[in-house]
Amino acid sequence: MKGRQHERDVDVQRLIEIEAIKRLKAKQSRAIDTKDWATYEAVHAPDHVSDVDGDAPWVGARANTERLAKLHEALEVACVHQANSPEIDLLFAHPGEGNLGDGVLSLLESRRGRAPHPCLRLLS
Repeated sequence: MKGRQHERDVDVQRLIEIEAIKRLKAKQSRAIDTKDWATYEAVHAPDHVSDVDGDAPWVGARANTERLAKLHEALEVACVHQANSPEIDLLFAHPGEGNLGDGVLSLLESRRGRAPHPCLRLLS
């Protein structure tokens, strides 16, 4: 019985972690939409690397945030982001040492302003 309880505890913990990832992604999308750049930067690790659309990667949460803020300002863009259908797998390394994971989700980004074309991107 103890083994089954442990398996249930692990399953519950995985669900809690997956929900936290979904909430973090929602917070990131809301920060972009509201141009809350302090929150956007805060949801990224300091050593975050952003590699989007074949451009040179932007290294660091601050550099990525500054790039995105300048882009939105220059294009006078209003955005609405919707992240859907998350496929998140957690691979636990060692308890207390953090978690590893992998995921894919679809992101619908609608832009209004000088760049009115909505685009559908698949992020991983």
